[in-house]
Amino acid sequence: MLSEMLELEGDELEEVILGLSETFKALSDSSRTKILLLLSRKPMCVGDLAQEAGISFSNASHQLRVLRNMGLVRPKKAGRMTYYALNDAHIERLLWEGVSHVKDLLNLDRRRIDEDEPREEEGR
Repeated sequence: MLSEMLELEGDELEEVILGLSETFKALSDSSRTKILLLLSRKPMCVGDLAQEAGISFSNASHQLRVLRNMGLVRPKKAGRMTYYALNDAHIERLLWEGVSHVKDLLNLDRRRIDEDEPREEEGR
């Protein structure tokens, strides 16, 4: 069934599934997710990413190395500075679909809480 869904077979099918799993694993770290979200808006250097994400410079540098090794971000030299950007539009769409999904879930949970709370009658 998976091979028909993805139109792949054998090693190619396994490679795509493993790659997708690795991509979601990258998103499982909140520091990496923050970095990717920031980079979805504009290229940034390590120091700015660290400051905006609220993480240390060394943590930002480490997470960027992980993201670069996974092919999710790419560096670009500008003089002595290195700026990082998302590697392609796929990861940006994946990120923002995820944000939309989580926001919808949180709104659903809030509505459930609101529905469970007794409402005050008007005029009291």
